[in-house]
Amino acid sequence: MTSERSKVQEWSAEGVLDEIQKLNADMKDRSLAFILGAGASVTSGIPAGGDLANTWLQEIYLRQCLDQKSKSLEVWAAGALGIPNFQLSDAATHYSKIFELRFTGDPKSGYAALEAAMEKAEPGLGYSILAKILAETRHKVVVTTNFDNLVADALAILALQHPLIVGHESLAGFVRPQLPRPLVAKIHRDLHLHPKNDPNGVDTLEKGWEEALRGLFQHYTPLVIGYGGNDGSLMGLLEGLPVGHIPGRLFWCYREGDRPQGHILDIIARHNGVLVAVAGFDEFMVQIAQKFFEKFNLESIAQGIEELGKERAKRYQEQADKLLEQIAKPDAASHSPTADKARQSISEASHDDNKWWSWTLRAQAASDSDKRDAIYRSALQTLPDSPELLGTYANFLADQRKDYVQANEMYQKALMLEPNDVTTVRNYAIFLAYQYKDSAQAEKMYQKALELDPKRATVIGDYATFLAFQSNNYDSAEIMYQKALKLEPENVTIIGNYASFLSDKRKDYVQAEEMYQKALKLDSKSLTIVGNYANFLAIQGKDYDKTETMYKKAMELAPNDANHFSNYCSWLLIKGDTVSLQQLPDLIKRVIQLSQSNISQALAEALLYGCLYSELTAEALDKHLGYLKKVLSTGFERGLWDFTAIFEAVLPKINQERWEFYRALGTAILDADSVPALDDFDLWRDVTPSDPFAS
Repeated sequence: MTSERSKVQEWSAEGVLDEIQKLNADMKDRSLAFILGAGASVTSGIPAGGDLANTWLQEIYLRQCLDQKSKSLEVWAAGALGIPNFQLSDAATHYSKIFELRFTGDPKSGYAALEAAMEKAEPGLGYSILAKILAETRHKVVVTTNFDNLVADALAILALQHPLIVGHESLAGFVRPQLPRPLVAKIHRDLHLHPKNDPNGVDTLEKGWEEALRGLFQHYTPLVIGYGGNDGSLMGLLEGLPVGHIPGRLFWCYREGDRPQGHILDIIARHNGVLVAVAGFDEFMVQIAQKFFEKFNLESIAQGIEELGKERAKRYQEQADKLLEQIAKPDAASHSPTADKARQSISEASHDDNKWWSWTLRAQAASDSDKRDAIYRSALQTLPDSPELLGTYANFLADQRKDYVQANEMYQKALMLEPNDVTTVRNYAIFLAYQYKDSAQAEKMYQKALELDPKRATVIGDYATFLAFQSNNYDSAEIMYQKALKLEPENVTIIGNYASFLSDKRKDYVQAEEMYQKALKLDSKSLTIVGNYANFLAIQGKDYDKTETMYKKAMELAPNDANHFSNYCSWLLIKGDTVSLQQLPDLIKRVIQLSQSNISQALAEALLYGCLYSELTAEALDKHLGYLKKVLSTGFERGLWDFTAIFEAVLPKINQERWEFYRALGTAILDADSVPALDDFDLWRDVTPSDPFAS
């Protein structure tokens, strides 16, 4: 082969760069494939193969040579490796044998050693430039014997295209000549996929790789950099390719002063290649970039990375702030067990006292109302002019403390600071409508919210519900519901509220049924939808089994919610059969137990049902009526309910003289101003108030 080697052409680096520039500019059907070896990764912090091999030799020598005084490392290694006249300078050539000797019997420790060697490596300048070339030109192929991820890391750092990384021979079938994105072909496998280091693995190219690379090298001109040709696999493939298989010529770059010999020269000659001395991988990549990119300068790489880093840091901070703001947002619809757990978890990672959401998350994660209130008060001392903090505190005061006067003050302060915050305006409208009972002002707030965000479906839906159930403006409510559903046709809350409107106000039970079914299809575990649908079915009184199923599902979804147990009591009274009535005493006790920390309308309703149960079963009336008198004197927040179906089912079965009294009781439960009128009834005046929680 000496005559072949003598034919090897050796070009200057400038000559090769000129050729590459012409190939890039004038030969659009031809692209480069970069063949990289360990030498390309040294400046990125990964030891060269020879350095690793020397380290491992010293470790083996320390362990296995029992006569180190009389045997030098080289002499001992020659015998241990079976390589006469071995020299330490030959370690790179015999890398695979040394690896096998060092880690025989425990290959996993070898993989661990490789991972440790590469763990802190970061793409150097050459890899950054290579990434730019792979992403921005048609030269998109890297074939490498390396295990590292420097190419992919460089692409990621520069926010360029994600590469197709083929790190195992079983994936070689995905290698195609026509590539929409960069390709990294790791012919000795990826670092984390049992990389090939032993002589058999390194010297043998898997069939899948052989087929894939043969196909690639028909379309791509190889440019070899940092590759020593010390394996038999890739070298064997190059040696076996027919003359003329490679388009153009093979470019083989070597570090100046380390000129390759032997079989490398044979392969270069076979493929009409050229040998070129370069200063190093990084230096040569800079020179290529100057040929490929107009006005390229090194500072642009560093500046680009710095700017990307700043942009990423800014974006991550913005995302973190946005996440925390959304989690802490004073939105009455955002509370759920899942959201509450997220708040508690994220609050532990949020400690910036200058961020309103940091305080809010801590307050929301606190274990009781008093602790939450204390956190909010501390927060307002630190951030007295935060409209978001004032808004969340207002929600807390209204929903949990029932301090409507102070809640109103907080809402107004928040809106003075930020009058156009649609979330605060919306929440204030809801508060005014249902808690502060100022419908006129609520109307203004709803209108303002719609002006601020006329296409926010939740605001439109809220206003529709206000029109339907507070203003009794059914036609306008219908228009607003339709508008909201056009914007968000799968919004379960809006669909559910529309279903209630159709049932309770329009008496359009057919369409209401359709809406409930649609809502349940979208969210079969929505407690509000399940509970309201159960009430709807109960009023219809047509499908007892389905009604029973829905009430039980509601109680399963919220086993500590007194409201659904109370509603189930009403359904059992409507049914009126013996089996149903027998369940009532225990259910009413359950409502009382669940109401100890929060006296509510649900408790008052359940106690009314207890009175009706006593009438039906001829039991003493005083107990439940005394409880109810105590609860009505204590007071609670009133909401919407309709006793019509219960009274129609039960009153005909009891003494007619008491019909008016029970209707008055129902009215008093729904309207605090009607409680004094109960004194017109002897039965009410004569009963002694008693504490339902005393026993």
